[in-house]
Amino acid sequence: MIDGRIGGVIVDGTEQLMAFNGITKGTEKFREGGWDLGGVDATGAPVKVAIKAQDYWTTASGGRYGSAEFFSYDATNIRVREAALGYTIPLPGSVRQVVKELKLSFVGRNLLFLYRGESKLDVPGIGKRKMSFDPDMSLGNSNWQGISYGTFPSTQSLGFNLQATF
Repeated sequence: MIDGRIGGVIVDGTEQLMAFNGITKGTEKFREGGWDLGGVDATGAPVKVAIKAQDYWTTASGGRYGSAEFFSYDATNIRVREAALGYTIPLPGSVRQVVKELKLSFVGRNLLFLYRGESKLDVPGIGKRKMSFDPDMSLGNSNWQGISYGTFPSTQSLGFNLQATF
């Protein structure tokens, strides 16, 4: 079963806090400086100042209470929600008098993402970041909808099923 969600926006509060501490992959580039974000000043003159990644990410994340725009993602995702592969075991005639059919199946749930959305903001020098979390695992369904903050990853399960028909 392939499952998808098209559209929506989700904020990754976990990434926001981790970026403040310099832990995410997005904070690796320009750690030693040399990051020119471009832009203009209040008079419209081009700004030619290079900064370090720490300056950018601590400002953008603001710790736990930064600007959500930097950590907003398109919630679009397509995943393999469930897959099953079965085999009917051939039975000899003497066994078929008791067991009519025996089927062994492998079943997997939440196997993988085929597509995950990317960040809404295109950061100069870094580009758009792919969503690294499961958008189904947000904080709740009231005022916290669309926010992922310290949520557990979705559960993946693999198993076997043995079905006997008598």
